[in-house]
Amino acid sequence: MDSTVGVYRVFEGGHQKISALVGHMGWVRCLLGIQPDQGSEGDGWLEVSGLEGLRGPEGVRAEGWKGIHVVSGSNDCTIKVWRLPKFRHEEWECYKTLRGHSGAVLSVILHNNFLISGSADRTIRLWSFTAEGSTWECTQILDGHSEGVWCLAAEGNLLVSGSDDRTIKLWGISSATGPSDR
Repeated sequence: MDSTVGVYRVFEGGHQKISALVGHMGWVRCLLGIQPDQGSEGDGWLEVSGLEGLRGPEGVRAEGWKGIHVVSGSNDCTIKVWRLPKFRHEEWECYKTLRGHSGAVLSVILHNNFLISGSADRTIRLWSFTAEGSTWECTQILDGHSEGVWCLAAEGNLLVSGSDDRTIKLWGISSATGPSDR
């Protein structure tokens, strides 16, 4: 493992590294691919389908996002938001670094108007953002696990977290009430 995220073009019979996202100071632990609901600007040099492996069979679609993004979490306790360049010759841009966790970031998901992160510091953070991504803010910290939070899933107003403490907790994310042990 290293502190970069490799970007590869995959084709039948092989693959080619086309870029590296450099900026973390520790191992990259989790990735999330985000693609807009509508077409991206630029020369179309990378297919949106290239993000399929980052989260689920179809990637994550997000309204209001312009262009393709990758979110990475690392041992350096940060989350970085990367924007796909519009044209092939340009570099990926890390346009936002989110700080707040005191342990490695182990999981990230996008749900409604939140980027949600789980960490080795035993907390879950909900980050709100504006549609254009210019403003990011940690709006809620959920504390209830006694070990690191490795798994997150959300549906409606329900957030589910899984931890090394061998528990699964349910949270009401509209008001961040909970957790409920199951």
